[in-house]
Amino acid sequence: MTENSNGDTAGRSPAAGQQSADLASAVRAAAQAAAELHRNLDSSGDALHVLTTALQHPSSRRTALIALSVLETDVTAALVAPVVEASLSHRDALLARQVIGRIPYRVYEAAVPGVVNDLLADADDDTYRRLAELLDHLGLDPQLELLCERAASSDDPDIREVAADFGPY
Repeated sequence: MTENSNGDTAGRSPAAGQQSADLASAVRAAAQAAAELHRNLDSSGDALHVLTTALQHPSSRRTALIALSVLETDVTAALVAPVVEASLSHRDALLARQVIGRIPYRVYEAAVPGVVNDLLADADDDTYRRLAELLDHLGLDPQLELLCERAASSDDPDIREVAADFGPY
């Protein structure tokens, strides 16, 4: 085999070609499975309930988020509240942020702030931090500013630290 000017191998071994074909086949199968899952969601009135329930349990939350990451964004848009709540989990925070981020901006811009506000009602410093990270990730700066103002006025020094970390609001 020879290398081109980029250092890539010009020829592939038969095993590498087979691995590439296997990967392409797996990607097609995953896309077909996602399409089938979306069709089943459309035909089942209980599907959103099943996903909502799965998002509430740590043992099934990740699987539900992965499913939402490949489904059409209208499904995720219908489940914004439980996905925002899932973003409070240290383990699943990034995946939940990414799932919400797939929704059109105007849709999550309208839905996320109300959920965040509700969750802040009895929030500790960790909840403030996870929600600030979510708002920052999504580019919801006006809502992040409100969260920081609220955090800055808290009696809890750990909550005030969130405002200092995400400010200067």
